[in-house]
Amino acid sequence: MKKEKLTYIKPKDRKDWLEIRRSGIGGSDAAVIVNLNKYRSPYLLWLDKLGQLEEVEQNEAMRQGSDLEAYVAKRFTEETGKRVRRRAQVIKNPKYPWALANVDRWIIGENAGLECKTINKQYWQQFEDGEFPSHYYIQCLHYMAITGADKYYLAVLVYQEGFHVFEFTRDEEAIADLMQAEEAFWEYVKTETPPPVDGTKATEEALRIQYKDKELKEDSIVLYGLNEEADRLEELKNEKKRISKEIATIEQDIKSNLGEYTIGETDRFSFSWKPQVYKTFKPDELAKDYPDIDISKYYNESVRRVFRSKKLKGRK
Repeated sequence: MKKEKLTYIKPKDRKDWLEIRRSGIGGSDAAVIVNLNKYRSPYLLWLDKLGQLEEVEQNEAMRQGSDLEAYVAKRFTEETGKRVRRRAQVIKNPKYPWALANVDRWIIGENAGLECKTINKQYWQQFEDGEFPSHYYIQCLHYMAITGADKYYLAVLVYQEGFHVFEFTRDEEAIADLMQAEEAFWEYVKTETPPPVDGTKATEEALRIQYKDKELKEDSIVLYGLNEEADRLEELKNEKKRISKEIATIEQDIKSNLGEYTIGETDRFSFSWKPQVYKTFKPDELAKDYPDIDISKYYNESVRRVFRSKKLKGRK
């Protein structure tokens, strides 16, 4: 493989690092682009790269992950005997001008990198023995593409549970597929063209953010070419009603069989029908009992655009 001449950028501070991060696709972004991040979507990431999202404040989990990176690297050396050194720069490769790499550690004496992760026990329990979060693999694949590494190591510290090390060998076909997906996404960013929507909550949130400060127009516009989608929407809404009724009917049948029992089992399923206490706040009652107290500051008002659809009568 031809070695590319890499570029190393050292951020001046966190603000500078955030600006650099927005200028390209980083390792954690890669998993979003190939739909392996359940909290973000390509559409939301696109808004972020255009600078339309507010910067997320560092939370406790992020802080601990950053602070424990050195500890994870030390544990890796203890477990494997491989020595590592820190890489404090952002790495770029001219072959992939849109891509950025923030490498946690580099393996001394090997053409390999190390990615350090810290996660909780509940998250780790999703994976069987020998398995690992797929979005971590994508991140390592991204770094292998940029750095030219022959392999990559993933060290995962699970709070109060254990320490795990994984080794990934360079896969040229997988790298090519990932870089192709990243390049296609970056074209959306360069041209400020929205990527396709995908039905996720993250994309719904992105659309809300994208248009929340826009001046809304009450005029009606013609939506060309959307009749087939509108027909399909109507069909799915009717199907949803049918499915919801069928689900409710089955649940009611199980409840009638449970009767006064709160738990029931078949040979393959367990069901529970237990009482739960729900408390609701009654501001009108409070205002009536204490008319001299101003409770307006306790109301949280928000404005959201509500989407509705209906079939127009007499239209085919």
